Amino acid sequence: MIEIKGQVITPFIEVLRESKRWDAVEPKLSESCRTSIARRPLASEWVEATPFFELLRVVYETYGQQVTVDGGYASTKLSIGRFTMPLTQSMLRLFGATPWTLFSRLGPMSTQSTRGLKLEATQIGTHAVVVVMIYDTKERLPIGALYHSAGSLMTVFDLIPFEGKVESVEWTNREENQGKIKISWVETKR
Repeated sequence: MIEIKGQVITPFIEVLRESKRWDAVEPKLSESCRTSIARRPLASEWVEATPFFELLRVVYETYGQQVTVDGGYASTKLSIGRFTMPLTQSMLRLFGATPWTLFSRLGPMSTQSTRGLKLEATQIGTHAVVVVMIYDTKERLPIGALYHSAGSLMTVFDLIPFEGKVESVEWTNREENQGKIKISWVETKR
């Protein structure tokens, strides 16, 4: 079973509302999903992730991959970013301000907001990474879950002088809910 903290759900809905997309999404959600979302869990509360995955499926089906990526980025920046900022800045000072410094530590960092998700990052050359995501559930997850995660991963580039790009997002093993996200980067002057 996958659990997420309330701090993941509420900011994503806020982003949809602010971008005037919520009104097209909400009627397509099941009654149980709408009820779960309306409860507005506390930021620190662990909740079952199925309603969130339904929301991601509907957003992806309604608006496509870029809106799902952008929503993942914006909601992560609003939520988790502020909680992990001190730890992230310390890691960058200790180990260097590079994308790999952060991507190589994704697994332990992700446990602050998600249970039942295993992340493995592999550096490809000097300017790219492949992040393998393995979801611990028998439920067949929507591709929107991976696109949302790709957006979340892009928040890494807010803290370092690099520009990132999502190169690819795909399921590699649907039966095991295993997917991969490839991200590349170039150094910029900030």
